[in-house]
Amino acid sequence: MGISFTQVFLGSISFGLGYYLKARFEINQEETIKKLQLQIEKIKKDDEKKDQRLRYQLWEVEQVRDRLERDFLEFKENVKNGSFNSITKVEVEINSTGNALKSFL
Repeated sequence: MGISFTQVFLGSISFGLGYYLKARFEINQEETIKKLQLQIEKIKKDDEKKDQRLRYQLWEVEQVRDRLERDFLEFKENVKNGSFNSITKVEVEINSTGNALKSFL
């Protein structure tokens, strides 16, 4: 009951086949890791582009907000000045109407 040539041959084939399968698995793992790293880099670049675009849009919105705020404050001042001017005009008109009535009487 010794080890025969066939058993040694089958053992070495099994060992070689197992080693080949393990090597192929590791190579596939490395390829998968490289693909995933490339996808991660691509996602990071896309995120940076989106981040830049969003920052630019935020800057634009802030500029519009500031412009509208300035316009509002300017309009508010114009309304104040206009209301004061209209008050004096009304008083002048009332006084002039009173003067006209007095001069008529």
